Amino acid sequence: MLLLIIFLSDWGKRLAVFTGNPISILLLICEVIPLILGIIFWEKYKKTALIWFIFFLGYNFLNEILSGAYYVIGVGKNTSIFFNIRDVLYVLMYYLIYFNFLRKKGFRLCVIIFFLVWTISLVYFGFTSNFIEKYMFVPKMIGDFCLLVIILFSLIEVVESSKISKIADNLMVYLGLGLLISLVVKLPISIVTFVGWLKVTDTADPSVAFFQLIRNVGFGVSCIMYLIFAYGLYRAKRPEITAI
Repeated sequence: MLLLIIFLSDWGKRLAVFTGNPISILLLICEVIPLILGIIFWEKYKKTALIWFIFFLGYNFLNEILSGAYYVIGVGKNTSIFFNIRDVLYVLMYYLIYFNFLRKKGFRLCVIIFFLVWTISLVYFGFTSNFIEKYMFVPKMIGDFCLLVIILFSLIEVVESSKISKIADNLMVYLGLGLLISLVVKLPISIVTFVGWLKVTDTADPSVAFFQLIRNVGFGVSCIMYLIFAYGLYRAKRPEITAI
């Protein structure tokens, strides 16, 4: 009964964390658009490694809903576990897709090395931190930075192996472009936000408005990324990437 009373008195404030920010709502809408298009064009991708990308879009959207519900209904305030699991699957999915796509041995070797470096950072985090309660910031940054380099590898191969007129038919171009825009903007935002915002203890601190602003910039860039994914799933032809 006590838990119910606490929930009823507090849920409105918790819900306002999400509904009070129009950009976060817009982001959720943008997340589901490529998922819907992925389902519509399922036949085009079902025998390729990119099917895992569509699965991840579905999982990612569901994860956002579940983590939000977990927080709003008052089960807990710390949702790190939801995003830690999500970030592990994120790295596994993208690294596998790009490893399967890349053809140059040097590029593929780099993907393996990057994956090993990320794995070491993840294992270290697991032994030194609480995976359930603490966000795995360092492994996420390492994974994203390495992914940024891997994306550049893939774009180099696309340009070298495709005619200009055929580039627009390749989903990997849209995947790489969306991720590239997102990572270039959000990597520094993540670092500034994680390092700076955690040190702010007073909600009236003027720096809070700054951190909220750059966070919303990150949300906006994510919206652009998902819309690029959506257009790519619609525009691209069936890829030559075989299933993993």
